[in-house]
Amino acid sequence: MHNKALNKTLFYKLLKQTAIVIILIFSFYACKTATANSSANKTIEQTPKLVFLNYKLYKNASTENTMTFTNKIIVEGKVKPKSNNFKLEGEEGDLVGYQLYNNEVVLDKFYISNPLIVIAETVNQDNSFIKKRIDLDSTQVSFRLQLKPNATHIRIAQLKNNNKVTPLITTKIQ
Repeated sequence: MHNKALNKTLFYKLLKQTAIVIILIFSFYACKTATANSSANKTIEQTPKLVFLNYKLYKNASTENTMTFTNKIIVEGKVKPKSNNFKLEGEEGDLVGYQLYNNEVVLDKFYISNPLIVIAETVNQDNSFIKKRIDLDSTQVSFRLQLKPNATHIRIAQLKNNNKVTPLITTKIQ
């Protein structure tokens, strides 16, 4: 009788320990799955995108220029550090671009040197290099941007004197 009671006690003790081990295994598995799912969702939301934009810029008889949209390409990726050729400040005649949210909230601002003015080096009669300014009537304007996550539009404007801007074109991105 004593043997039977001892076996019953051992059985319940073993059953209790097995239940605790099973509960711990399931809880660890549940935590691991939840962590994996949440990190997968974060990488999907934060995939960086590049946008390649192409425009045609025309000089008009008046002081106003016009710009027409050619095309855009949006791809996944990041701009390498220091690979942009955007200016930090703009001058009269330069283009200023804005990444916008809902066509009104400015997310980013960048400057592009006036594409209608080209500085070329040539050789003069003394076989020394000189710089010449060439004023173009029209040109192709192409650039790439690191797209801000909430950006919906790109607006291009031209800087006038006293840092006033004249909007040229607004392009819907998404």
